[in-house]
Amino acid sequence: MHQPYGENPQYLPQQGYPPQQGYPPQQAYPPQQGNPPQQNYPPQGYPPQQQGYPPQQQGYPPQGQQMQPPASNPAPPQAKGPSKSPELDFLYQFDHLYVEQDKKWWEIIFGYDSNQKFEIRESNSKQKVLTGEEDSDFLIRMMCGPRRPYMMSLKDNSGNVFAKYDRPFRFVAPGSCCFLQELNVYDYKDQLIGKIAQQYSVCEKIFSVFDADEKEVCVIRGPLFRPWTFYIEVNGHEAGRIQKQFAGLREVFTDADNYSIYFPNHQQFPQIDSRVRTVLLGGLMLIDYLYFERKNNNNRRRRHYNY
Repeated sequence: MHQPYGENPQYLPQQGYPPQQGYPPQQAYPPQQGNPPQQNYPPQGYPPQQQGYPPQQQGYPPQGQQMQPPASNPAPPQAKGPSKSPELDFLYQFDHLYVEQDKKWWEIIFGYDSNQKFEIRESNSKQKVLTGEEDSDFLIRMMCGPRRPYMMSLKDNSGNVFAKYDRPFRFVAPGSCCFLQELNVYDYKDQLIGKIAQQYSVCEKIFSVFDADEKEVCVIRGPLFRPWTFYIEVNGHEAGRIQKQFAGLREVFTDADNYSIYFPNHQQFPQIDSRVRTVLLGGLMLIDYLYFERKNNNNRRRRHYNY
């Protein structure tokens, strides 16, 4: 038998939630005691602190100007060594030059020598870089032939004189150790920069190359069994050479000759500077006069090979 709802002990009327006690009263934060007084910093015993940042070394450029990048180190000079004749330093860029003898048409027809002219060209492109022009008297050329004295100017393509070659007169005495040939070399200021002196030898052709201080810097040596090759020797070692090139039919009917000159490496042989290279060019032309020119000035095409 069901008991009434109110009498069922399991469903007794709620007595109500206990009264809310409320949150406990918030306690106030402890009063701020204030920041402790700043002590002197840094403590004693440490070095004093630097005041502020260091001042800026370089300020920004004014408005309207761009900041320039720092200058880089200058490029090394083109010349491979110091030189007392800077106008000749352009020879450093050529390790090999081609020398062509220029003959006039009337020389071919009448068979007499006029003032010699040598065109010095770059070996690869054959572009002319220098010209050597002889200045001698007509009667001297007629009487002395290839043994004649002469003055020769070395000019660039604009006609500016860079060097001068002076070959003084020497008597001809075949087989003698006297009256050997010489060639003095001057710059455009008429200052001596070197010379070439022929040395006596029975079997070989030998020339000593001197600088402006009369010091021998190299030797040009022509072997007996290689008459068209002259070696440039430095301290007994082969450093370069002068070689006669065959000029084809032009050489058959005239005495026009072509040559190649290989300069010693300046880094390996620093004593061979631009002035000595100029002297070596003069030595090439002197070799042409002594060994590859006609002996006389008639119509015979006989060469003068003085071995």
